[in-house]
Amino acid sequence: MYVEVYAVIRESLILLRQEPRIYIPRLLTTALYSIFMLASAGLIVDVSASSDPAALADALRSALVILALMPPLYLIDVLSYAMYPRIVSDYKSGLPISLRRALLDSLRAWRVLIALAAVVFAFLLVFSFISALFFSAAFLTGSILLLVASALVILILLLAFAIMMFFVVPSAVIDGRGVMGSFTDSIKLGLEHKWSLLKINVLFLALALLTLALGMSVQGNLLVSIASLAGFLAMRLMEAIVYTYLSVTNPMAYLAVRINNRGVE
Repeated sequence: MYVEVYAVIRESLILLRQEPRIYIPRLLTTALYSIFMLASAGLIVDVSASSDPAALADALRSALVILALMPPLYLIDVLSYAMYPRIVSDYKSGLPISLRRALLDSLRAWRVLIALAAVVFAFLLVFSFISALFFSAAFLTGSILLLVASALVILILLLAFAIMMFFVVPSAVIDGRGVMGSFTDSIKLGLEHKWSLLKINVLFLALALLTLALGMSVQGNLLVSIASLAGFLAMRLMEAIVYTYLSVTNPMAYLAVRINNRGVE
């Protein structure tokens, strides 16, 4: 017997409606990312608009600061994401939801979270190299077909990785698995339910790309910048809501698969 995706979606939405305070972790991390993105966009604009060596040196120092902040920012992101398996598990068990308890459970899974952060970082390095290789070949040959094929290959790699890593955190937090157990379990379940997970990850990827484009557009004319900034903030708020939903749906689907001994179609 199988649980339909609709059932998981509906129960996730019910939880979000009943417990609006569970938006807090994702709102906080989204706010931090928004500041980071705007600072990065502003730095790019400053560099492109100036040829002054002193200004370029200042921009380089700012870039180094931004780069140094990336690892702790990502760890905060993963830590807040890891709070949701406990939140959903308590909800499913009829227990009162506690953000403090969820944070403590997230901290207890620190080994898995650090391992996940390292795996994601390594993947991004390889992913960046492969992307550069494919797109360089496409631009050098001037082939539109090769460019489209390169974009599709890159997209497939990104989504495949996201699907296989989808259940690492709930496996560690809910079932208390170690590093190897969490990754093995996630890959197995991800491959078994790849089409359901694909829909969720495509939606989030689309929103992330759109908000990044809006962040890069905050420049130029004052009125245009205000409009772009308003749009950017609105999209970041929407992304926080969607990401909270993703964070809730993730362990909700995991519990449907593991605890109820059923799959998600």
